[in-house]
Amino acid sequence: MELKPHLLFMLEAARTNTLQQLETLTKPEEWFYQPTAGANHPLWIMGHLAMADNRFAWRFREATDYKPEGYAELFWIGTSPVSDASLYPAVEEVRNYLDDRRSNLLSVVEGLTEEEIAAPMPPLEGNHPMNSVPCHGSWLYYAAMHEMVHAGQLTVCRRGLGQSPLR
Repeated sequence: MELKPHLLFMLEAARTNTLQQLETLTKPEEWFYQPTAGANHPLWIMGHLAMADNRFAWRFREATDYKPEGYAELFWIGTSPVSDASLYPAVEEVRNYLDDRRSNLLSVVEGLTEEEIAAPMPPLEGNHPMNSVPCHGSWLYYAAMHEMVHAGQLTVCRRGLGQSPLR
């Protein structure tokens, strides 16, 4: 069984859910809503998912790496979202980066061979959860799961803003 079609489906399904939620945010202040102090706000989630897509693609094709200046300090692992909009790029800029990095990731996945997907996972430093996965392609399953975790956070933000659940 080829894994690539399943990986692409999972990535596309997760992104569809995320975009449906992001498209309901119509007021500037909604992008910085935090349901509790220190929680991720929608703009941080969008920027973080774009950075993650960049990193997932980099795992297979290092030459595709692209991070706008300052994005790692705003959106990467270990950063703390704040509600001050003046500290962030415009919503449209972050959305363009999100779209660009997903397009890049899908292009990378389309170009992978089944052998690359099935190759053993190179060991990572420390106690990384990916150290126990069966193959390199597991990064892409993890990418979809990671996105759905943050889609759940978007759901909490949307509900806190008084929006109805999506169906």
